[in-house]
Amino acid sequence: PLRSSSLGSLSAALSLGNLLPPTWNSSQPVSIAPSTSADQIEYHSPLRELVNLRELDLSGNRVRLMCDDWRSAWSLRRLDLAHNLLTALTDTDLAFTSQSIKVDLRHNRITRFRPYVYPAGTAATPTVFLDHNPFSCDCRLYPAVDLLRRRALTAAL
Repeated sequence: PLRSSSLGSLSAALSLGNLLPPTWNSSQPVSIAPSTSADQIEYHSPLRELVNLRELDLSGNRVRLMCDDWRSAWSLRRLDLAHNLLTALTDTDLAFTSQSIKVDLRHNRITRFRPYVYPAGTAATPTVFLDHNPFSCDCRLYPAVDLLRRRALTAAL
């Protein structure tokens, strides 16, 4: 079996059979288990025990939601969710614990998102790639566009 202390990267091409309970068979879908708390529902992937994971490639896997264990993984440096079925992102979805992480969300179906604003003085913020998504530029997206414009203007000065 895989051990979380020895695994550094995982690709979707790798069989998940080693990560799942022995009672699981390949005809069963891999489910993402919700765990409820007082104010929200948290979603955890079957990979949540792999605390030392540095790279996770789930590109092209019909992923529809962000799992909390991906966001809170301190060791994770690269999360590839390109070519999936994500449609919207909340500010919580973009609040990563690992500040040096690169998150690839290109080629999804994201129409709207709420950016997470990191506190002033944060050493580094995650790099999130959002190209090639069918954004709906409405009032909810305006703060993100405004923030990007101000940063570009500041960098040009």
